[in-house]
Amino acid sequence: MESTKIVRIECQGVASAPVDEFSPLQGDLKSLSDIDYEAFKKEIIEIGFKFSLHVWENEDKKWITDGHQRITALKRMRADGWEIPNIPYSLVFAADINEAKQALLGAASQYGKVTETGLKNFLNDVQIDPIRLENFRLPDIEMPIFIETHLRMPEFQEPDKKADPVLKEPDLKQCPNCGVILDNG
Repeated sequence: MESTKIVRIECQGVASAPVDEFSPLQGDLKSLSDIDYEAFKKEIIEIGFKFSLHVWENEDKKWITDGHQRITALKRMRADGWEIPNIPYSLVFAADINEAKQALLGAASQYGKVTETGLKNFLNDVQIDPIRLENFRLPDIEMPIFIETHLRMPEFQEPDKKADPVLKEPDLKQCPNCGVILDNG
């Protein structure tokens, strides 16, 4: 008999509820493609459900202001045989549905821009498998090109362990072009 697959909840909100108690507020503002669903599902399986939903409560309904794709992914995972525990959520205060929808637009907005230099610098002190990066969707970065250009170089040089005391692990490699440290283990 197949063992039960349970989504790990790795966050905490002010409360939690079953996945079907949340009502979508965004309509068709955003969608989740099959490719993005598979990447998101893989991320949830690997690291768990890490971010609580943001919800505006009105007339005994829990309206999602941030987390529609998370709920969509969890419902699809449930259809694939995954058990979905109660989902944590935080409360968003709004005077009415108009204000709640404005909050939703704020949550859907990305005010800061991810740059290639910023991403390279961010990754310098993180040992992350380049394959994991393929799961992420950063609108300002063409991830396959970034990975190919900066993380899948044909030849990696062994880091000088005497010059950089941070690089002590024998399975670490360093990209000669951008200096990103990779865990090739």
